[in-house]
Parts: sequence; structure tokens; C-alpha cells
Amino acid sequence: MKKLYPLLGAVLLPFFLLAQGNYKPGYVITLKGDTLKGVIDYLEWGKNPNQIKFKSDIKESKPQVYTVKTANAFVINDYEFYKRYSGKISMNGVASDELTYNVDTAYRIDTVFLKGIISGKNVTLYQYIDAKKTRYFISKTGSGPVELLYRKHLTDMEGAPAAVSVQSIYKQQLQNIAVLYQPQNNALQDEIQAATYFASDLRKAVMKINGDIENMALKHENQNSSFQFYVGGGVNYSSSYFSGNNELTIIKSASSVAPVINIGVDFFANSNVQKLIFRIDFNFSSINPVFDYNFPDKHSDHFSIKEYALVLSPEVLYNFYNGNQFKFYGVIGANFNAKLHNTIQYYSGFPNVVLGTYYVNIQPNFPFLVQSFTFSPTAKIGVILGNKIDAYLQYIAPTYFGGEEGEYTAHFTAIHFGINYLFGSKKR
Repeated sequence: MKKLYPLLGAVLLPFFLLAQGNYKPGYVITLKGDTLKGVIDYLEWGKNPNQIKFKSDIKESKPQVYTVKTANAFVINDYEFYKRYSGKISMNGVASDELTYNVDTAYRIDTVFLKGIISGKNVTLYQYIDAKKTRYFISKTGSGPVELLYRKHLTDMEGAPAAVSVQSIYKQQLQNIAVLYQPQNNALQDEIQAATYFASDLRKAVMKINGDIENMALKHENQNSSFQFYVGGGVNYSSSYFSGNNELTIIKSASSVAPVINIGVDFFANSNVQKLIFRIDFNFSSINPVFDYNFPDKHSDHFSIKEYALVLSPEVLYNFYNGNQFKFYGVIGANFNAKLHNTIQYYSGFPNVVLGTYYVNIQPNFPFLVQSFTFSPTAKIGVILGNKIDAYLQYIAPTYFGGEEGEYTAHFTAIHFGINYLFGSKKR
């Protein structure tokens, strides 16, 4: 089994090196105002990108790179749009360990791409995420974006622990804009006052400020679900061997084959790209290795384990090839095994030829510790066909039972082949 590690590496390496881009139709608007139609490499940007790859034709071998120095905006059709912004960006901390006792009004001057959240006839809402924090910007028609400010600081009260003071300046900013475009809507003022500094609440407020339910909300916000479920089954081939100071180490290994039933859920880092996926897998599996060895003096050892386990596996899945109808992926994860039932049998002695069983030196109380919980790393490779069928091969690193003072240690490792059916997956 240990030989599988370099084998998995050899299989996965070409896909790491040759992983293709995720080009989608879109266009770039240059600083001169020219509109260039083509395809843009749509990535899972955790932070706002500072550059993109663009091809005027998907068949081009080498893409052009556009940055805030060469592009005024870019749009990935039906998914996302970004606009160049040059100006103030707040730098005050909002995490608890970053707060100070003074109001932090620090800012930097920078040029970045703002991600459009929602756009309408009156105002547009943008988002900017960097390593520091998430910020939101708003622009009125004919005007440039302005940051919606949100600050926190500590207050020192005598005889009491420090408290956190919040300055929700963004509420007053939005209310002033609402008065301009919806002067008679008093309910909107109250809604803004209750709004949190999150995209969901700010989007709702902007939609009402625009007074048009046909806002140009990006389709990606509701196009694909952020998660999907699956059910499946497979076959588990396990291999076992002993180490330590005991007779069973003479037996090189024992194997068993058993069915596996599993269910799980996938969470997409970006539901439109679907390259990086966080998977939670639950499965029910079993092993039943049998060790038999006949010694030269006719005495024999028989050892068997029947184990049933419920396994929780958090995993990270990455699609190296990410086509619309075919995907090839690799997984790293961990198995947390909760043992539901264990039966151990050990007989050592001279067999009764007539009855065909062991009677001499029967040891039902074999000094063997049954662990109710074990952990093991795991790796997978697999393919997804038509966004519905997921077929994979999994390697499960060794787990073990321990005996008294390390004398009896049984190691278990496995290869698992399975097929899942995916629910809720959509074409990208």
C-alpha cells in the first residue's frame, strides 16, 4: 500500500501542471474606452483580482494580461463585473485583536478593481476584499464610487472592562442617498438603520433606493446553488498486517472486501467556477481480515476481526480539469472513524482433526485493545461525468489497533472504489 503514494503523485502531477483555464465569454474596457470582446479566465478570486487573462478568441495560445493600469473595467457575461477605482481605501481594523482605543481613520490611496454587486438606475453597489477586510462602495449615476464606512474602536470605562464602540457611518451615507432618490419612503430609512455591514442587507437597501425590482443584479448571485448533495456506494478493499513482538508478524498480510455506503455534501468556493470544493462525506464501512498460519510443529494461529465503522471525512477537492461535462479531480482529506462494533477471535494451538476446530490453548481473552475512535489521512482521484456521476478511487492511510505494551499492533489500510450520484449540480 505504501507504494501508492508515489503512484498517486505521478498520476496527479500532470494535472497540476496542465490544469486548464476557465475561460468564459466577456469583454474588457480599456483606459481609452475601447471595448474588447472575447473570453476571460474566470477564477475563484477570494480577494479582488488585480489582473486578468483575456483572449480575443478561445483558440489563442497565449492570453493578454490586463491590470488596473490598462483596463477601466471588465465583465464576465452573466457572472461578474469589475470597475477600476482610484482613491481612498480605509485601513482601520475591525477584527477584535486589531481594535485600538482611538478612532482609526487611516486610509491608503490606491487603484484597484471593485466588484459590482448590484447596479440600477440610481446607484451601484460594489465590494472590495483584500487581506485586511471587506469593504463596500457606492456610486450615484454620473459619480465615482465612495466607500461606505464602518469602524470599531475600544472605549475605556473606569472600573469596567473595555467595551467595543461601533461607528456605522454607512447607514447615514445610505440614508442621505435614499432621501435624494426616495424622499417619501420613510420605511426605507428604518430598513437602512437596521442594515448590517454585509452584502445581503446592503443589496436590499440599494434595490429599494433604485426603486426598480429589475435591478441589474448579477446572475451569479442566484444562478447556482453554493452546495450540492450526493449519495453513493462502493467497494472497500482492506489489507492488514501485524507488527510488534508476536507470532502473527509471521503472516505477511490478510485482506478483505466489503461494501461501502456513503452520503455527503459539497460546498463550492465559487458556485460558478466549481474548481475548489469543500466536501463533507459520511460513510458506513466494514473490514473482516482473517489471519491463519500453520507452524512446522502443526500448531496453528487463527486471528480475525470483524469491524463496523461510521466514518466522517472532511475533504478538499480540486478539479484539475474542469469542463462542463467532464471533470478530473484530486482530493486530500482525513477519516475520523467511530467504531460501531468489533468482534475479535483468536485461537492458538493444535487443531482437532475430527471436529475441524481448535481446542488446545483457546484464548478468547486475547490481550488486544479495541479503540473506539481512530484517525487516518486519505487521498482520492476521480472523474465527474455530466455533472451527475462521480467515480473515484480512494487510498486510506494505515490505522491500527494496539495491544498490551505494544506487543500486538494490527495495521489496516484500504483502497476504496466508489460511485456517487450528485444532486443539485448545474452546468457552469
